[in-house]
Amino acid sequence: MRPKRITISAVQDVVYPVDPYCHGNRVGVGGTFVGTYTVQFTNDDIHRLGAAAVQWHDSTNQTGQTAATIDHYEGGITAFRFRVTAYTSGGVEFNHSDQKEA
Repeated sequence: MRPKRITISAVQDVVYPVDPYCHGNRVGVGGTFVGTYTVQFTNDDIHRLGAAAVQWHDSTNQTGQTAATIDHYEGGITAFRFRVTAYTSGGVEFNHSDQKEA
């Protein structure tokens, strides 16, 4: 079973693959942290293309954020990338769920 929660405590990117046939991906960001993050998504085949060739798109509501957010995405997405671009303290907690999960 894939993880549903990722905590990041540094400036880094984390790629999180999802089922492209599932509609209703929901991504939330929380935790007690001081930093800046962006959530990105792709429709590319991340396994076939490799990380360098994938085109990532910034999520309109989750770009350059410094506080908790939540957003909903429709189908066709193959992966999310959680980008912590500035980090001071705490843990940025990224959460994912889709409508197939209870």
